Amino acid sequence: LAGWLGPNKGVYDLLDVARGVVARVPEVEFWLVGPEEFPGEYAKIEAKQRELRVESHSKLVKGLPQAEMLRLYPTMDALVLPSYREGLPAVLLEAMACGLSVVATRVGAIPEVVVDGVSGLLIDPGNLPDLEDSLVKVCADPDLRLRLGREAYKRVLERYSQDTAGRAFNELYERLAS
Repeated sequence: LAGWLGPNKGVYDLLDVARGVVARVPEVEFWLVGPEEFPGEYAKIEAKQRELRVESHSKLVKGLPQAEMLRLYPTMDALVLPSYREGLPAVLLEAMACGLSVVATRVGAIPEVVVDGVSGLLIDPGNLPDLEDSLVKVCADPDLRLRLGREAYKRVLERYSQDTAGRAFNELYERLAS
């Protein structure tokens, strides 16, 4: 999970299912990556990690610069984005462009980017059993994880790359100019 790690990002949902995921896939490790300036929320997240006894499997990373985040993606297996509200999250496009499989919620523009079962797994916000099951699927099945990641990469390249956006902008400009 990366971004503003507040309740709207589903960080507490992720922590709530972490023990169940760890019980089923013991080698799993969750990284919660957020900006530097979120101290009040970080204290709550750390308290929740201790309360649920998941601190050994969930690492809170505070204030990772964007350049470091881009280097971190290739070391991950998946991006989890259990948000309650989103627009079009840049972290989603970045992770998919790095070939990561995705588990995300059906909010905002996420379903326009992620095709459920093809380029990621989608769940409804707040559905903890589906979040846990989807995470277990992605963590326990390397073939599924790689297939979803390959499709995620292709989808971002085809629809959201700089070249694709530039062509679309030029076509729009030419239509408006004529």
